[in-house]
Amino acid sequence: MVSSQAGRGLAAAAMSWAAPRAPRKDGMSPTPRATATAQRRRVILDAALACFVQQGVMETTLATIRTRAHVSTGSLYHHFPSKDHLAAALSIAGLRQAQHHVLTRVLRRKQAAAGIRAMVQAYLDWVRYLAHEGGILRGRGKARVFFRPV
Repeated sequence: MVSSQAGRGLAAAAMSWAAPRAPRKDGMSPTPRATATAQRRRVILDAALACFVQQGVMETTLATIRTRAHVSTGSLYHHFPSKDHLAAALSIAGLRQAQHHVLTRVLRRKQAAAGIRAMVQAYLDWVRYLAHEGGILRGRGKARVFFRPV
């Protein structure tokens, strides 16, 4: 169990890890190193998600994720200090995806009632996607609990 103080630190760190990088203020393209770093981070997140879906979070090890991502141990720990940080970053990224999906649908409506209906429908569509196509809510045909209650 994570203390509330440690939990806030994990949440803040995960927010920064899940956040897309802001464009450079000088208007220039990202440096090759920044681009490579972002790509490596994405590869690690993709590998973690695949491992979590196939094996479950509790059964997945950082070594399994590292092997699947084809990154060094140092690179993995540079981006994500623990499996909890990886899971939190994936969770936040998923919530951002859902919020974007809902907001896009709501903003197309001019009437409040239509916006509320669109919001509910968009959320239900997102949950169906996760359950059936995304494989997040079901892994290998059975439900998985990804996060321990705090």
